Amino acid sequence: LIGAADEHIPILNGIADKLNYRDLILTSGASFFVMTNKKCKKAIAEVVATSVTGQISDITMAIENFVEENKINSKDIDLILFSGSAAAEKQLKEVFNDKLICDYQKYCGTYFSNSGFAFHLSVDILERRKVKFDFMENEQNNIKSILICNNLSSANLGLTLVKSLEA
Repeated sequence: LIGAADEHIPILNGIADKLNYRDLILTSGASFFVMTNKKCKKAIAEVVATSVTGQISDITMAIENFVEENKINSKDIDLILFSGSAAAEKQLKEVFNDKLICDYQKYCGTYFSNSGFAFHLSVDILERRKVKFDFMENEQNNIKSILICNNLSSANLGLTLVKSLEA
């Protein structure tokens, strides 16, 4: 069992100020998952690779390094979920210019462990193998691989690649 929970309490306002989250309203959230290293019939997805990097200056370079170090073909990534700013989205589009990119924070709010929501969303999408966000005209089918980019703080980057076991 892995997971995290955040509850909005007054002390978080001070922490948010120190992390330069002054313009964001922090919310509460929780995510917990059962993980195993053994194959089982009910498994939907696997975590292929993860990375946490602090004090980054270039998101694009950090993602390209992650893809290269893990021998991932960026063409095989079907969807990128990110939390962050319009600047982060622009940088992601430089790396994944023809891919579907979605700010998952719009759906769950801002809290320090909101990447857990993105992981849950990823597994749900991989189980259905399709996605249609509110900004899309048409549903996108055959989703097999999702990259979660947690860039809630512009100085830090968490990357998680989740892949369908049926892929």
